[in-house]
Amino acid sequence: ISEIRHRGSSGINAEYGPTQIHRCTNIKHLDLSRCRISEIPDSISCLKKLDYLCLSNNRIQRIPEGMCDLKLVEIDLNQNEVAVIPSAFTKNESLRVLRLDYNSITIAGIPNEILADTTISTLSLEGNPLDVRKFREMAGYDKYLERYAATKRKCD
Repeated sequence: ISEIRHRGSSGINAEYGPTQIHRCTNIKHLDLSRCRISEIPDSISCLKKLDYLCLSNNRIQRIPEGMCDLKLVEIDLNQNEVAVIPSAFTKNESLRVLRLDYNSITIAGIPNEILADTTISTLSLEGNPLDVRKFREMAGYDKYLERYAATKRKCD
């Protein structure tokens, strides 16, 4: 099982469920969407080669600080119940995309450091109960917008 490099939720069964995923030591892409998870399994923090993690359409309320230490490039937590983005994501110099559409995030749940002091160039927050005008007025938004625009220019 240590040779698995990609695993989707359709391939997770009782024997190798979310709590046993740490056994897939070389995994790079992990999709645990629609698994009815209410907490991010601690075992994910053992997956040092993981660069993409999808946990969308679950019941997750909190992002553990330990997950911020992973060298993830993209995290998809769309359609969960997350209310706060951990400021510890500033330690992750690999993270470029953080998807948190349709969660419970308000302005109070977005630390200024996430906008000013990270490598995140795509912070997706559609469908959250936040005031977009106040979001755009947050300290660090201008730095985030520069990273976002630079990424869009590269894609054009």
